[in-house]
Amino acid sequence: MERKIELTYARGIFCIMVVFVHAITGYLIDPLISTTQTVEKRLVGFFQISLLCATPCFIMLSETLLGLRYSTFIPKNFLVKRAKYILVPYVILGVYVTCDKFMNSQNKESFWNLFKFIVLEGNFFGWFIIVIFQFFILHKIFYKVLNKSNPLFLLAGSLIISALHSYFMYFNQDYHKWWETYYPLYPRTIILYWLFYFIVGFYVGKYYDLIFEFIKRNIWILFSAWILALTYLAFNFFHLKIFLNESLRFDLLIYSCLSFLLVIYGAKFISRFHITMLYLISEISFFIYLAHQIIIKYISLALSSFVTHPIIYIFISVIFTIGFCIGLAIMLSFIPYVRIIVGRNTLYPMVLNNYGLKQEAKES
Repeated sequence: MERKIELTYARGIFCIMVVFVHAITGYLIDPLISTTQTVEKRLVGFFQISLLCATPCFIMLSETLLGLRYSTFIPKNFLVKRAKYILVPYVILGVYVTCDKFMNSQNKESFWNLFKFIVLEGNFFGWFIIVIFQFFILHKIFYKVLNKSNPLFLLAGSLIISALHSYFMYFNQDYHKWWETYYPLYPRTIILYWLFYFIVGFYVGKYYDLIFEFIKRNIWILFSAWILALTYLAFNFFHLKIFLNESLRFDLLIYSCLSFLLVIYGAKFISRFHITMLYLISEISFFIYLAHQIIIKYISLALSSFVTHPIIYIFISVIFTIGFCIGLAIMLSFIPYVRIIVGRNTLYPMVLNNYGLKQEAKES
């Protein structure tokens, strides 16, 4: 399959968007800001809401790549191979978070209870990996059905299911409590919400060239629909005061899918240029996504003197956080048995190849 640089760029862009979301959180919860109610704070809050599409887009991209490559067949060791590169880092970071909470002087829970709550149930920032792995399982089970079915029927049906689930989780306490009582994992991982994104991702991958040829001829349709979806998001935020700061908002479903297509379409234009930094961010985007919340907490504290200048504060937070993640990823990539935490990337073999050690890179 021909490598599509725009998808590499899009992955890097989605990763940067995610870091922006949490950099803004650092601004909004700062003591100097959290107790005030200003127009500036409200606008920054809405900007953050508009960026919440980043997580759905990042997760959708994983299924789009599968749709591109494996829409008609599944290779051997499909799940085992993917478990190695995403579940192992998930467990390692989860154990770190568990130890961090366990050694807290105010902690009264046993290590096992914390491990069960955080790692086994997914109650930490790595929950998105559980969603992605569910996508892998669904793809393996249903790729034949998806190939034979009417895409419009499945898209409409999954949108209804995901929208209703999200709507009731927000507005219906009984429905929410039922899931909290009987669902064994972190509620954000419930597949009913992510089902629409899974279907969209599969068909975008399967009909990739046809879809973007249509968008190229009718970009105004995509952009107009995106503006309408953003307007609906703004109406809910400013008028109905729905301030839910999670990627599971019911009004993000259509908006996220349109943003996904718009970013990839835009990435097609810039893919004619070699943006080295975007290549690098994309290459280790999985690690950045998984580790940045650990780092950004300390970055936010260190930059507290800038908090009264939101634009400067947020941009510096993003740059420093991504920079620290990249540095940490590069260092870990060269430590045997530890490099797997960075996910599947080419940093280690790339350096070996530069020094003519290709065979050693292959063996590693």
